[in-house]
Amino acid sequence: MIAHMRAEALKRGKDWLRSKIEDKGDEVQEHRLEQPAPLIETVNAEATEQITPPQQRESKRQRAENKPARKPTKKSKVEVQIIGDGTPATPEAIRPRALAEANAYPNKQDAATLVKGFEEGFIIPVKGQITGGSHKNLKSALEQPEVVQQKIYKESKLGCIEGPLAGPLPLDLIISPLGVVPKKEPGQFRLIHHLSFPEGTSVNDNIPEEACAVGYATLDDAIDIIKTAGKDTLLAKADIESAFQLLPVHPDSYHLLGFQHNGQVFMDKAMPMGYAIPCAYFELFSTFLEWALHKKHPSGVKMHYLDDFLFIGGADDGFCASLLSAFQALSEELGVLLAKEKTVGPSTSLTFLGIELDSATGTSRLPAEKWQT
Repeated sequence: MIAHMRAEALKRGKDWLRSKIEDKGDEVQEHRLEQPAPLIETVNAEATEQITPPQQRESKRQRAENKPARKPTKKSKVEVQIIGDGTPATPEAIRPRALAEANAYPNKQDAATLVKGFEEGFIIPVKGQITGGSHKNLKSALEQPEVVQQKIYKESKLGCIEGPLAGPLPLDLIISPLGVVPKKEPGQFRLIHHLSFPEGTSVNDNIPEEACAVGYATLDDAIDIIKTAGKDTLLAKADIESAFQLLPVHPDSYHLLGFQHNGQVFMDKAMPMGYAIPCAYFELFSTFLEWALHKKHPSGVKMHYLDDFLFIGGADDGFCASLLSAFQALSEELGVLLAKEKTVGPSTSLTFLGIELDSATGTSRLPAEKWQT
């Protein structure tokens, strides 16, 4: 259904462009955007060896379970001590009143999954029973304890982490390794919860493959639309800040997300980086966002890849700027934080999915900062 809705959205965009051309009576010259050859970038060697990202498959996604959420089991209840001050929080929830718009969403099953997930937490659909276990952190985390501590403190204040846990730990608690991976920004790091370890018996290994399969928009989709729109098409983009932290975990799944640091044990209460299911859940939400934006602003073209949104409009119709502004307003209405430093445009050139697209020259290229010197 998601693939069908994405195809419909792209068709709407192309139909809009076609009608725009016909209304003007102008012939739009197509500028050839050359696809760059696949590029292999240097990545953190340790992360490559020890953190294996889950495979993204193109098969049909298994829908989330529709059965009523169970009450948290007694064995998963633990005494909690809070890092910092204040009382325990929950991950920043998408505002329920805004989510009421989901009632008009064409995909009723996805709408129900989203509303229930944001209200009660998203279930991690593991198959069978996973035996409890404890595994030490990866070398990258052990060598940078201050980075790990800062991340834990920050996410605890946001309500995304519970702990340190006090008293006897639940027998079913799974403690998986943490790892640290550098971001492209100097001095910035991403904390990875390595839920693919140990191989064969990990949390990821026990999540059905079909539940994690996601179909994404592609760079080719963006290029085709820009080619159709023609020279000097305006582009803009926006990126959702800490996207997975918007997805609260159902209490029945907390025990799958344990980790340790400095001899203390914690649990994720929001979807962490490092396992298979958050992409599938977030794609449900981002597809809903794209639909809601189109409902409010049907002109222009909008598309997304997980948390990255691209907006396309004509050179002189103002639609690109209007789309970006409408998406910012929609995000504020829903309680979705956008990364200001990653909001770009309108412009004839920007980087999307790692490739710079230029409607003025009709080319695509590797951004200058990615060239090896």
